[in-house]
Amino acid sequence: MSKILVSPTGVRITGTYETCPGLAAIDNVSLGNRDGGRFEFDYTGSTDMFWDDQRTIRRNGERVFLDANGAEWLESQLQLIDAAS
Repeated sequence: MSKILVSPTGVRITGTYETCPGLAAIDNVSLGNRDGGRFEFDYTGSTDMFWDDQRTIRRNGERVFLDANGAEWLESQLQLIDAAS
C-alpha cells in the first residue's frame, strides 16, 4: 500500500520549500536617479534561474515542507499514513 505525508492538521504534503537564486533582468533605459541611495528601474520581465544552486529551506536543521494549502511544516511535525486514509 502506498503512503503519503500529511501535516499535523491532516493536509497532504505536496513538496519541500525551496529557494533558487536567479537574475531578474532590468531595463537600463528606465534607470532613474538615486532615491535615498537606491536606483529606480523597471524589470524586463525575464529571469534566468540558477537551477544548480536550488536548495531546500531548513529551519533549526530540519527540512521545511509545504502542504496543499501552502502552510509550512518542519519534517519532525509530519506523519506518514496509508494513502487510503
